[in-house]
Amino acid sequence: MKLKIIFSLLLALVSSFLVGSGIAMATGIDPIVTSSGVFIASTLFSVAMPTNALFGAVVFKTAYVDELLKQLKTVKGDFLSRIPDVSQLLEANTINYTKIGAMPGVLIDNSVYPIASATRTDDGKVVSLRKLTTLGTIITRAEIHNLPYDKTNSVIGQHKESLLESYYQLSLHAFAPNANTTNMPVLVTTGASDGTGRKRLLKDDLIKFRRALNEAGVSECDLVLCPEHVEDIMLWSQVFENQYHNIVSGIILPIYGFNIVPPIGYAPVYNAGTKVAYGAAFNAAHVKASVAYVPKRMFRAYGSVEMFYTQATAAYHQDEVNFDAYFIAAPKDDEGRGAIISGTV
Repeated sequence: MKLKIIFSLLLALVSSFLVGSGIAMATGIDPIVTSSGVFIASTLFSVAMPTNALFGAVVFKTAYVDELLKQLKTVKGDFLSRIPDVSQLLEANTINYTKIGAMPGVLIDNSVYPIASATRTDDGKVVSLRKLTTLGTIITRAEIHNLPYDKTNSVIGQHKESLLESYYQLSLHAFAPNANTTNMPVLVTTGASDGTGRKRLLKDDLIKFRRALNEAGVSECDLVLCPEHVEDIMLWSQVFENQYHNIVSGIILPIYGFNIVPPIGYAPVYNAGTKVAYGAAFNAAHVKASVAYVPKRMFRAYGSVEMFYTQATAAYHQDEVNFDAYFIAAPKDDEGRGAIISGTV
């Protein structure tokens, strides 16, 4: 209980400084004075009204939202960390960017004049971020007072993990091409059946995929393997096993110009060579894909996060919490990516 009180006071102190600084900037009053006033007022208000302290709830929410947004944006080692972050370009959870037009041609040893000229047509776009809403979680007051751990912090941590998982899935689905094109190849595996009717990924398939990407102007790129294709690679010739994966860790090593990204527990799904909408129910006609992309040709942006926190009432002795978070990760254009999907027998 003492630790909870100390933690609450520290949260109030930090949040009061942030709120007080904002008041100081708006009014010109010394920030020390405004921050001190906010802290004293919020403390007295929370003592006088412990259950329905509106300002205390605002301070509580502000502190958690700020920390949650920081954690969502600074995850280390995940596959999004290599994607350029353009959050600084956001305006009201939308992003404006321009797709530049075609590059000029080059004449070699030209002797014909006048030299032809052409205008470059750029394409301005406005992209709205996706809104992700977590389902609410109930925390009873009995749990808050009787459990040997801070359930509120634990619950909010779970909401963060759920949001991160959705970020990864939405990103990889967006990076996957809709269908096979010259600039964005979608090839099919040709190996023997794995016993379920799915054709395994062969070395020849990956080499052909590498060639198709090279012809599309894609050299080195990241490749997020679906779990089935990880298994297929591990079954490649045991004589050369150390060339393809670490037999201790199970990590697939870089191969044929692909930087192999560990599976994220999700793979885009295709039906007859066409990408299926995100969230669609999986059925027997669907096959999973491994996705390749050039990180610098993608982008990501983190918008606002809002916490909805309902405190206990006389009728219901329980708190409820959930979040809205705005996010997007997508290709800059229709280039620099591809997919390899499992064939069927």
